[in-house]
Amino acid sequence: MAGISSSDCIYRSLSAKAGSKMANEDPWKTAKSRFKLSDRQVAMAKELGMNPKKLGKAAPNHHEPWKDGLGSFIERCYQKRFGDRTDRS
Repeated sequence: MAGISSSDCIYRSLSAKAGSKMANEDPWKTAKSRFKLSDRQVAMAKELGMNPKKLGKAAPNHHEPWKDGLGSFIERCYQKRFGDRTDRS
């Protein structure tokens, strides 16, 4: 093992464990906490078929103050598609 030190092996094993934890976590739970979405907005996004891993593309950036929040965007898309439907069963 000419080029690999023991600290490299330990670092790789720790980073692999940390990466697998994130991969196993529910992506909707992560998106809900990251973008401050309500349960209702998450349910709307699921029903619209949105991908939780790609919600960041629609979220406003600090360079884009004119954009609404992601929750408002989801609600607007839902209303546009389904109208004023209150029961989502």
